[in-house]
Amino acid sequence: MKKLLFLLGFALFLAACNNSNDNTADADTTAAKGEEEPEVDAETALLQNNMPQLFAYLSNSDSSFSPQQFDMTGTRDLDTSVTTPVTEKQMEMFRTCLVFSPDSSQALDLFSYNYVLVPTRDGGIRAEQGGPDTEAALIDFKSGIRKRIYFSGPSSALLDARWLPDGTFLLAGGEVLTRNRLLPFIWKVDPRSNRIDVYSYSDTLQATADSYKRTLCKFLQ
Repeated sequence: MKKLLFLLGFALFLAACNNSNDNTADADTTAAKGEEEPEVDAETALLQNNMPQLFAYLSNSDSSFSPQQFDMTGTRDLDTSVTTPVTEKQMEMFRTCLVFSPDSSQALDLFSYNYVLVPTRDGGIRAEQGGPDTEAALIDFKSGIRKRIYFSGPSSALLDARWLPDGTFLLAGGEVLTRNRLLPFIWKVDPRSNRIDVYSYSDTLQATADSYKRTLCKFLQ
């Protein structure tokens, strides 16, 4: 009888140990799942991979920033009706601030409309803001034509632009709500079809456009 009771008690002890191990394993699995990074869809990855400098700036400026909060909110047509002739010589001083296409035949210009280059006392050059409006343009050096692709008043600011290997480009900006609050957006533009895919951020961020743009153009002070 004593032997039977001993064996029964030993069996219950083993069962308790197994349950404890199973619970520990389940807890470890749950914890591991909780630590996994959220999955990034293809569209978010496209924006993140091609604008790492901008995304790093937004993340450092506001800890709440998350790439997953960019959502495609619609499409629109690109208006390129405002055009002006331009030469490479005219753009020479701004050349280091242009964003060139992969074959260098085209460039995105975020600065020449908004800033005027003036000489400094030490013989250098700096850019002074020429007005409150904001413009971006697409320059085609083969045809010598500069096409306006974005225009706004002081309520919006441009941040960055990047070409993609397929000939499309990204244009990033933000609605300026207060001096240090931005509501970011990114356009994915196909200049061949004049189609814009609009990606809007779901919340405002604590960030300023001017401090970031100084990293893109060495003339900005």
